[in-house]
Amino acid sequence: MGFKTKQKSPEEFGLRLISRYLPPPEDVDLPEEIPGMHGSVDFSMMFGERIAKNRPLTYEYQLFEPEPIKRNFVKRQVENWLLRGTHEPLWDDSEPLYYYMAKVINVDTSVDIATGMMKYTIEFDAYPYKIKETPEDDPYWDTKDITDYVQDTAFTISGSKVVDLVNVGIIGSVPTITSSSAMIISKGNKTFQISAGTTNSERFRLEIGNNPMTITGNGTISFSWHKEVK
Repeated sequence: MGFKTKQKSPEEFGLRLISRYLPPPEDVDLPEEIPGMHGSVDFSMMFGERIAKNRPLTYEYQLFEPEPIKRNFVKRQVENWLLRGTHEPLWDDSEPLYYYMAKVINVDTSVDIATGMMKYTIEFDAYPYKIKETPEDDPYWDTKDITDYVQDTAFTISGSKVVDLVNVGIIGSVPTITSSSAMIISKGNKTFQISAGTTNSERFRLEIGNNPMTITGNGTISFSWHKEVK
């Protein structure tokens, strides 16, 4: 099928997939020469993870339609569908369970008048990483793949408890925290005051890998986040 976005896919307009190009994101290098030091320092890792550029996605489709008026009508429909809005979820059927955040930047067409075959080249600008469609606390096995890590993400706290949340994504994630009462989370050398209800703040991130922390309070608390991968 290729891709689906904005509740539609190219097949709905009679287009058939020829090829797709889904390269991995390109890292950003931030070298800086420091006076008195040999070589240079790469500041792209100053926050503990690589920085990446948006990635290009390219799809090629073809449409067989010998009638020029009908070809132009389909072309206008496809352009009106794709060339609007900003970055939105895009699902590729070759990568189930994940989606891109992407925006169409170009729809290029060419036609072979003799055969009535029109070729579409559709280019997207996409956020660097694919996003898991279901959160890490999703309980269903059919939403898991081999790269997932099955773990408890909800806890009952009576006094204090040490927990370790594992982020197997390629970058850090900001979880949504739901707590039945006010609690304190000590993580590394930082302390976070968590109010009752739902909290989502860039101040509290799950770094790549293990995230040991101590939770103090009384009640229930849960963490939910979406893994991001290359």
